[in-house]
Amino acid sequence: MPRESFPDVDTYIASFPESTRHVLSQVRATVRAAAPQAQELISYQIPCYKVGKWRLYFAGFKGHYSLFVPSAEEAIAAFGPELADHHVSKATFHFSLAEPVPVALFEKVVSFSLSREQPEPPKRSRVEQAPASEGREPAQG
Repeated sequence: MPRESFPDVDTYIASFPESTRHVLSQVRATVRAAAPQAQELISYQIPCYKVGKWRLYFAGFKGHYSLFVPSAEEAIAAFGPELADHHVSKATFHFSLAEPVPVALFEKVVSFSLSREQPEPPKRSRVEQAPASEGREPAQG
C-alpha cells in the first residue's frame, strides 16, 4: 500500500480520527507558540518545523504520538525528571494519546532545543569584479 502524501499540516492532521486530531492540533499549537519563527511544512510525510538548520517533527500513531527533537540528549539531561513518565529513545519522545498533552513541558523542550541551534553562517556575497575594460587601455591593433 503506498504511503499517503500530505501537502500541508492541516491535511496530515485531518487524516486521523477525531480524538487523535484534537491531540495533534494541541501539539501543533504548542510547537508554534514555542517557536513562532519556525516555518511549518511537511517533511518525510510528517509535520516539520524549521528554523535555519534546526528541525523539529511530530507524528501521530495508533496509540501514541511522538516528538522528534534535535538536541534530545541535552533536553533529556535538562528535563529528565519531567520526561520520566514518558518513553524516550534517542531523539524521540513518545506520549500516549490517552493522556493530556504536556503543554508546559513541550514549550520548555522546544524552546530549549531551539536555543541550542547554532545560527547558519551568513551566506558569502560574491565579490563583484570590475569589468575587464575598466582601468585598462583598449588593445591597439
